[in-house]
Amino acid sequence: MFHRSTPTYEIRETGLSPLPKEMLSRQVWIAVLYRDEASVDTTFLEKILSAVGLRLHKDVLFLPLFQEDFIPMGRLLKSKQPNTVMVFGATPFQLGLQVAASRYEPSKLGGATFLWADALSVLEADRHLKSQLWNAMKVLFSI
Repeated sequence: MFHRSTPTYEIRETGLSPLPKEMLSRQVWIAVLYRDEASVDTTFLEKILSAVGLRLHKDVLFLPLFQEDFIPMGRLLKSKQPNTVMVFGATPFQLGLQVAASRYEPSKLGGATFLWADALSVLEADRHLKSQLWNAMKVLFSI
């Protein structure tokens, strides 16, 4: 008899409690999906943010994510109320959201405006996607 084993997946809820309170009160949040901790490189993200006058480690709450991470964004939206959430490469599911995400089209959710985009590694190599991101960011940040 053939037995098929069911894969087991671990979902790790990313804890945000160690972050200083002033960081959680920032109005722009950036969630970025990375393959692993060794692949975390913020150089390209810093360039993206500088185009709208934001500094990664001063002006935004930076949320690096990995495949097994899960952030309870619904709870955070209610309690912390950011104005803007930009998501690079992560799915709504990884953020605890059950919504359809249209890439490069700002949309309202829980009082915040979300902008979903491809992974940074994909964006960096694709001029057309960078253009789409820039156009969406102009709308998002009223440039």
